Amino acid sequence: MWEVLSPADGVEVSEAKNKTARVQLLSTLSEDIFMQVSTKKKTKEVWDNLKTRFVGADRIKSARLFTLRGKFDKLNMADGDLLDDYAGKISGMSARYASLGSTLSDTAMVKKLLDTAHDRLYQAVVGIEQFCNPGDDGIRGGAGQAQGVR
Repeated sequence: MWEVLSPADGVEVSEAKNKTARVQLLSTLSEDIFMQVSTKKKTKEVWDNLKTRFVGADRIKSARLFTLRGKFDKLNMADGDLLDDYAGKISGMSARYASLGSTLSDTAMVKKLLDTAHDRLYQAVVGIEQFCNPGDDGIRGGAGQAQGVR
């Protein structure tokens, strides 16, 4: 495939290789995109068209991830929130990160849980930070330890 898309300088790509690569590339596309690029005769033309089409999708994904990071940074436990509900919100953020192709580490989630927990849980948070390594157990482990102490 790459021999056809970016051949070495001065190397002519055979028609058979071009057709094979074009068929392989077109077979991976959804029907609506297939219909839009199937008129291109050369594999390189199809590839260039797809690259231009999806360059904006990467920018949108980056912008959404940036917005999500901001929401995660601003997330705080409300007065009436139960610890499990708040841990669920943080876990939900992790799922959103994953849907955008990024990850939110367990350590970051537990740190967020412990740093932003309500004041009524202060003793539990201090105990967990002193005697446990909450990052090892993940977000549910940190929430479970805090509930056990309260």
